[in-house]
Amino acid sequence: MSKLSNLFGIKKGDLSLITENPDAFKSQSNTTLLRKDKQVKAKGSYSYLKDPNGDPNDENNKVKFEFPTHITLESAYWTRLTVRDHYINRAGAETRTSQVFGGVFKPVKMKVEVEIDGQTMLLQDLVRELIIEHSVAKTPEEINKIIEDSNLLSGFKNGMPLMFQQMGASENGFQHAIEVFRSAGAVDDLISMKGNNRFHTCYDMKNKQGLEVVSFELGSSDRSQSKTGQGFVDIPDAVIGNFLRVVENKTQNAVLRKEIEEHAASWSQAEIKAKQAKADSALNMSRQYPIIWSGAAQRKDMTEGGETVKRDKYDAVNAPCGRWTVLVNDETVDLDVWSNSTKRPANAVTTQVATVNTTVNPF
Repeated sequence: MSKLSNLFGIKKGDLSLITENPDAFKSQSNTTLLRKDKQVKAKGSYSYLKDPNGDPNDENNKVKFEFPTHITLESAYWTRLTVRDHYINRAGAETRTSQVFGGVFKPVKMKVEVEIDGQTMLLQDLVRELIIEHSVAKTPEEINKIIEDSNLLSGFKNGMPLMFQQMGASENGFQHAIEVFRSAGAVDDLISMKGNNRFHTCYDMKNKQGLEVVSFELGSSDRSQSKTGQGFVDIPDAVIGNFLRVVENKTQNAVLRKEIEEHAASWSQAEIKAKQAKADSALNMSRQYPIIWSGAAQRKDMTEGGETVKRDKYDAVNAPCGRWTVLVNDETVDLDVWSNSTKRPANAVTTQVATVNTTVNPF
């Protein structure tokens, strides 16, 4: 036994697992770092509720599939940021306020490859296979039309937005992010948040191209901790779930319109009007965030009695992200809004960027 082995109390064979199973020593973090032009192994899954109207937190009501996934970030641009108050209420303690940093990367182009039953395919091809499997007597042309009508193919080709946020954000971290963003030409857009007093900061690139993003972390939410059973899990789950939701909305609209045509002579004006309202609502929901990497979720409000009420409205889901790197004047700048971050970049305070007066056009 060597002196080092004696010093650390390591016996022969104790570390054999390193060579037998190297993956056992890999990080088990739920966070994936996506980097431009580099293929990265990421989480991949798809889950749904057996009964959409049932308890979203009931394990017996859930079906989930997991599969190997690789993502290559091709390009991304940071175009918007927000900061809002978040009130934390815990039994036996006074309400305290923390900060939630939010942002938008748009457009984001990614190559997403999934492995299903040993076969590697692009995510858009998996979507096509799902339609073929669950459709009745659909021709290849009809399948293509369904996908094209959803704009999903153009989303993969031209890029889609990705909404992100970091709960309990560090004030020093988000102040640095605001400084970098404003200096790059972003303008104050707090007026767009009128009616929601929790937001106290909002900047947008408006007609300017956003800052190029060369890497960003992508986290995962635990839906079991959500009262509504919602939250971002991974890219395949968000894209597939959202696509099927849009198809369902459009199908519901088509079915209702057909019913109106078939019963126009026998239904009263009140009945026709009610059906028309449902059809219009379904069509309107299909147009709410139809293509988005982080997905969309139906708005659910909680009543005073603790019951969940669904609204005919879909909101963008925010993927967890607290660290990303952008290009400023051909130099990389690390942004980190994690609270008490152990990875705070050295340039978080010292990075110097030109100050731009964003109150003057064209900014």
